Amino acid sequence: MNRGRALKLLAAVGIISLIPGVLVVATRAAIADKRQQSEAQREPIPTFATVRTGVLEVWLPGQLRRTPLFSAPLRGPSLPAGYEPTITQVVAPGAPILAGSRIVEVATRPVFLFVGGTPAFRDMQSGDRGADIEALQSGLVAAGFRGVRNDSSGAYGPATAAGVREFYARNGYATNAQGAALDGGRVALGDVLFLPSAPARLTRPLAVGMSLSGNSAPVIETIASSYSVELHEADAARVHPDDPVRSDAATPPTELGRVGAALQPAHPSEPDAGNSDQVAPATRSFELLTPMVLDSWPDKTAVRVRVASSNTSGLIVPSVALSGTPEATWVQLVEASGSSVVNVRVGLCALGECVITSADQSVHSGSKLLIPNTTR
Repeated sequence: MNRGRALKLLAAVGIISLIPGVLVVATRAAIADKRQQSEAQREPIPTFATVRTGVLEVWLPGQLRRTPLFSAPLRGPSLPAGYEPTITQVVAPGAPILAGSRIVEVATRPVFLFVGGTPAFRDMQSGDRGADIEALQSGLVAAGFRGVRNDSSGAYGPATAAGVREFYARNGYATNAQGAALDGGRVALGDVLFLPSAPARLTRPLAVGMSLSGNSAPVIETIASSYSVELHEADAARVHPDDPVRSDAATPPTELGRVGAALQPAHPSEPDAGNSDQVAPATRSFELLTPMVLDSWPDKTAVRVRVASSNTSGLIVPSVALSGTPEATWVQLVEASGSSVVNVRVGLCALGECVITSADQSVHSGSKLLIPNTTR
């Protein structure tokens, strides 16, 4: 009996001594299995994309730029000695200034706006001839003083002098800017400002009591303007003539026109107005071809330009399906007979997709492409 118990005890001790070895073997096997699973997860697995047809488009942000057809500093009239160029009357802020109307009154003397291509450069009086006299006559006739036509065009005669006197009197003035009586109908230098077109507006408001002299003089500009679209240089390279231009400032969004010719090379980079350490990105401007009158649209209104792959459907693929080098780009075409590499040209890319073209007719809508470097 004692011997049997001893044998059992020895057997139990032997089994216990084997357990650590079994555990080590099991642990090593588990580690190896996990390693194999991890390596399997890192192995590339085939993932595919399908070629589709369509028109790819993207809306590029830009700015509407307004350039007045003409602008000039507003100068006051020629005043008698001892007078200060103090503003005594002004137009309402933002109000358009019409041809034949008063721009401003300085020291109780007026400055009128007339349409003409020659800037005022002298007193205008009887006996004078020239383009400035012709512009003065045209302005007086447009204001209703038709008797001026009795003088020859461009010749300051008695009919023009009479028209000047009547024009001043209608506006409440009995003398010219220099305080001289208007019996002779002389228009003093500075009484009239000629601009190529009207209406016009001031670039900043004036107030009674301000001095109209030196650097304080505002600019008067024609409301008639030319318009362009300004884009960042990187985006400008993607734009084509006739691309539509839209503004989201109105509801619903308004199509303003279409892109025309490039107006200039990229603007040189300038310091950012808000941060002198930052350099504003270079931009490029394009003519805006528009049937609309945009005189009420402020300069730098935000716009968007639609850039499309084409006017007809093309082949579109996910950008992740493209592989390549600086010299070439390709896709990996998968067919029943196997896979092959097909060289392609890449056009417009937007929102993770690109338009492609290829001389190989085997790539078409519905073709299956292998997406490279995909792992589990």
